[in-house]
Amino acid sequence: MSNVFDLFLRILVFTVLFSIIKRAGPRILRWPSTLLSQQQNLQQDEIRYNPLALGLTALAGIGYFVFALLALYSRKQGNPTASWGIIFGFAAAGVFSLGLAAFFAKERLQLSPTGITYTRLWESGFIPWSQIKEVKYSSFWQTLIIKSYDGDRITMSPLILHQGPKLAKMLLEHAPTTAISDQTREFLQQWARGYALPKS
Repeated sequence: MSNVFDLFLRILVFTVLFSIIKRAGPRILRWPSTLLSQQQNLQQDEIRYNPLALGLTALAGIGYFVFALLALYSRKQGNPTASWGIIFGFAAAGVFSLGLAAFFAKERLQLSPTGITYTRLWESGFIPWSQIKEVKYSSFWQTLIIKSYDGDRITMSPLILHQGPKLAKMLLEHAPTTAISDQTREFLQQWARGYALPKS
């Protein structure tokens, strides 16, 4: 019975790997040109997460699942280091990475003279510039947070935003002066000038 299960597991692992390579291989090879085209076609006033960063995150998620299958196969071969903790750890990392990529792929901001329209995986909304209560940058978490008086909240990572300097300029021009602290204003000024990495 053990030999039958072992044979079934081998067939399952190699079938999954072959299926991933067959389906994802051509797409992965086309990713550089596809992602470059997406970046060039983004509207100038639309703020989105960098497609390349999202693609690499999704690719990492697939890799974690492959490692989980290989660890499961290794455990069935009697390898004592392939514990269930390692297997479930790789599987959980795969779920997290793919979920993160899917979540941020849907998140975007649309800038206009009147405010910010935000779109997320499950909701969308609009924050007028005049209704911005606070703009806060956390150097520790490398995140920018925009809060409104109505309770709306936008959180993003400046490190992987496309057209991020455009957002910084609009915030400096249109957000109420009292909503931006001196530290955050200094960061926004640096970011608006096109720094690739935010300074603390």
